[in-house]
Amino acid sequence: MHIILGFTPGNRIPLIENLGSTEDQFDTLNLCDNEIGKLDNFPKLMRLKTLLCCNNRIARIDASIVEQLIHLRSLVLTNNHLKHLADIDVLAECKELHSLVLVDNDITKKRHYKNYCIYKLPQLKYLDFQKIKTADRDAAKKAFAGKAGERLNAEIQAARTFVPGEGMPGENRLTEEQINEIKAAINKATTIDEVNRLEKALKAGQYPLADK
Repeated sequence: MHIILGFTPGNRIPLIENLGSTEDQFDTLNLCDNEIGKLDNFPKLMRLKTLLCCNNRIARIDASIVEQLIHLRSLVLTNNHLKHLADIDVLAECKELHSLVLVDNDITKKRHYKNYCIYKLPQLKYLDFQKIKTADRDAAKKAFAGKAGERLNAEIQAARTFVPGEGMPGENRLTEEQINEIKAAINKATTIDEVNRLEKALKAGQYPLADK
């Protein structure tokens, strides 16, 4: 029996947590329509095969999912904040990943997007709901072959650079206690400006109450 776990959309969950309580009972996990900034913090879920994270703020896929989601076959990240081609590199180690959906991410607008995904993730059978054909694999192999391919790959890796100390875009480094404190402050705020300031900090993973 295929069992799906879905969280109520619109809860504006900023990060993934407490999934250990699911006791690895689900084949599909639905985290759509929240404000998750980073794909990480999963317990080991041996049963999970499909992960749905549409309509979030995901800008980073952490390497930990390789060991925690060993049997992941389908990953749907429609409408998120992935920008650089190299953002998908970690998925190369997800050996059972057969379907990846990145529609409505900036990454899809990059030159060489399709070729890079197929080249980097040879285990894929479907990309953005389209079956990958032999001709697609041949084109990807040709694009990254030889010295020209090495240079292209190096350029793609170099494009994924960030200012040291600033962290990744959308990455939330707040503790659960800090998140709850910020939410409480939002509920007590008396002006729109204060609400906007606190909500912006929450989305950015910043703690604005240190001096309060």
